[in-house]
Amino acid sequence: MVGCIAQAFYAPSAFRVLLLIVDYENRHVHLLARITSAEHFVGATYLLGSLYAITTKSSDVLIYTGHSPYDLSQRIHVDGMVAVDIATCYVNICVYILDNGNGRVSRIDRKHTLNTFIDGLQHGDLIRMSVIRSRIRLFS
Repeated sequence: MVGCIAQAFYAPSAFRVLLLIVDYENRHVHLLARITSAEHFVGATYLLGSLYAITTKSSDVLIYTGHSPYDLSQRIHVDGMVAVDIATCYVNICVYILDNGNGRVSRIDRKHTLNTFIDGLQHGDLIRMSVIRSRIRLFS
């Protein structure tokens, strides 16, 4: 069993996202992709051949092709979004975005359709989320 982990980190000259492949026992880690951008990445995740990334000061979810040369293929705009976390759900085959600006969790399905999954959260206090199977746990 293999899982994919996307990790955003800061390098002195640019902001980067590393996409790593990890086996289920976390014994082997392999670098799959390294993307450099002038935008500050907050987080990233991988699902079905696409890399999804969120950045500071942007209301867009960036979608890159999941293969070399990892081109930006689509931007999904969410009015007022202040994205603070992003996660993949392999049970529901989707990506969740924790939106601190609008106080909600948005869901992007495999066709890149965006909808609101959880609404009415206290905006401004959301920090991160975790997805285990099909359940979302929020932290503030």
